[in-house]
Amino acid sequence: MLICKITEDSSAMLDYNAEDMVKLKALSDKMSFEKISHATSVLSDAQADTKWMKSPRIVYELALIKLARPEYDDSPSAVMDRLASLESKVKNGAVTDTSSLSERISNLEEKVKKRYNDAADRNGKKKKK
Repeated sequence: MLICKITEDSSAMLDYNAEDMVKLKALSDKMSFEKISHATSVLSDAQADTKWMKSPRIVYELALIKLARPEYDDSPSAVMDRLASLESKVKNGAVTDTSSLSERISNLEEKVKKRYNDAADRNGKKKKK
């Protein structure tokens, strides 16, 4: 889907029949780049996490919950996806009260900064050990 999203002639790169290419292109047009990228990341992480598990079902269920309810996922890609969604809504006029939007964007920015700082702190502690 990412290839369909970013290229004009994706059929030259992908090995699908014409009917499937039309469907894939239509799906990619309905989703933002950030949403496709986030979904790819979540599913890829889930697949990696289940590589050595006997019962990977719960990992896949949690991944699907993250995709269905992005507010439960605070990863940077999820935050970028939600921010892109907000920007799209503002651009298309779906959001009229921008005062709450500014607050939501500030909250998202704070979450990203906190997550980044927490990760940096954890990496610093690992190096000291």
